[in-house]
Amino acid sequence: MSELTLVFKFPPQKKSQSDRNYYEWGGVVRSWPDDDALDLKFGTRSGNKKEGVIVTTTARPGQLLVYSGCTLSGRSFKMFGLAWRCADGTLIAQPLPRDVEARGVFEAGGFREPTNDADATLQRIEHTDTLTDPVGAFRELCAATSEFMENHLLVGAPVPSTDSAPDDLGALTVKLLLAHSVAWPAYEAVLAAAATKFANSRQVIDLPSSSPSVIPR
Repeated sequence: MSELTLVFKFPPQKKSQSDRNYYEWGGVVRSWPDDDALDLKFGTRSGNKKEGVIVTTTARPGQLLVYSGCTLSGRSFKMFGLAWRCADGTLIAQPLPRDVEARGVFEAGGFREPTNDADATLQRIEHTDTLTDPVGAFRELCAATSEFMENHLLVGAPVPSTDSAPDDLGALTVKLLLAHSVAWPAYEAVLAAAATKFANSRQVIDLPSSSPSVIPR
């Protein structure tokens, strides 16, 4: 698999924090010897602390990353991450789940995606009955789509929320899924089917204010 543009995006800092002596950085783990001295391929910095620093390099989807920066509250951090797929065809750093062991990911050659989940996901999507149980079907559609997207490191899976505008939910989801399907043709069948189902759901569901929303992860 060829390497793609990978972006580490660090949040802007308040003026009171911007003078702190820390340096945002991000890199791809190239080797991990037994002495734990990681060999990293570092990226190129751009931007500034006031507007937000960006570090750009190249990687393959699912590669193990390490990056360090500062949160909006001014707390410094250093963490492992994975290269996730964005809807524009680039990659972005996302934190490695706490229950996943970083060395194991590296030794496996990166995150191991499922290879046979497309058919089962398509069936799950197609069997959602928005006419008989509109809200329940919509939640199941969100769950099926989220599981598939997270299994394949696709940013923006639909997850439950109670503070969104229901009228925008279907439109945002459809737009994102179609963009992903163009950027990543290997997943087009599932993403396009989910987009169609979400679009049809908007026509029959009178969503309550506590219904799911799309929140980029």
